[in-house]
Amino acid sequence: MSFYSANTYAKLEKLTLLAKRRTLFDDRPQEIQELVNIIKEDTNALNRQIEQLSQISKAQQRTLRSKHQATHSSTVVAALQIKLATMTSSFKQVLEVRSENLRESKSRREQFSQGAVTRSMPQSAMNGFPSGSVLAQSAMEDDEAAARANGQVRDLLSFLSSE
Repeated sequence: MSFYSANTYAKLEKLTLLAKRRTLFDDRPQEIQELVNIIKEDTNALNRQIEQLSQISKAQQRTLRSKHQATHSSTVVAALQIKLATMTSSFKQVLEVRSENLRESKSRREQFSQGAVTRSMPQSAMNGFPSGSVLAQSAMEDDEAAARANGQVRDLLSFLSSE
């Protein structure tokens, strides 16, 4: 049982290191999620094993004549329960750190991906009105110039054909 507990602690330490990373580019969500699921399974299995030991300890206390052995068994079970509770608490704290880091990453991503673009574009373009954009104005000016030129060409052709 101590082997499984130590193994789960090692996984928790690895998860802690991964969850505390704050960079946008070095995040490994799939590995973190796999570790979270494995640690959940491990803690549930350890909890079941401790419960079985507790039942065995209680059964032995009824049959054992030695008060020392009964005390020892219950002390070992209590120590294992405390160790599991500490591990579960640490696991919860790591998950909270991970959640906070994800919120901060999302905020930074939004700040750098949308903030710079929205500050540099005209309000009309941000509202979905392309007529306010520089390119649309340029295209409208080109169309107006072409219409004027066509009108002048028509006038010239009609003048020449009337002579």
